[in-house]
Amino acid sequence: MLQKTYTLTLDKKWRKKVDKGPMFDYFYLIIDNERIAEFRPKCSNKKSYSLPEAVNNMQHFFEVQNLIANSTCYQKAKNTYGCRIDITNQQGVIKRVQWLGINTVINTGADLDLVVYKDYPSLQNEIQQVINSISFKKTEGDLNCLTLTEWM
Repeated sequence: MLQKTYTLTLDKKWRKKVDKGPMFDYFYLIIDNERIAEFRPKCSNKKSYSLPEAVNNMQHFFEVQNLIANSTCYQKAKNTYGCRIDITNQQGVIKRVQWLGINTVINTGADLDLVVYKDYPSLQNEIQQVINSISFKKTEGDLNCLTLTEWM
């Protein structure tokens, strides 16, 4: 049984692809006929670690690779918290964005792993729109989870 734990809304610049079967959706951003970025949404139930602990581990992982990881954690909604980690190279060019979120009432988490192929003036706005669109759903059970995507 699949659990629908959160939804996100994407505009038409984002295209959906499937990798390794119907449960492995990923999305890529096309602007001016160029692939700018892609992300793979993941979800989890019953988070066993805190957001600060996860962010600290991710920052260390990227710093070992000579990348710079800057994080911002905040309260997204009444019971929802998120952390965004921007990963840049030594020249300050963004290479990746990780976003981790958790709803503390329903104990459901969302993870976005966004890889940047090309810097673009509106890229930061595009990324933030995806993050802002995430909405958590209460589910029954404690099995696998599934992300639903709504297209504008």
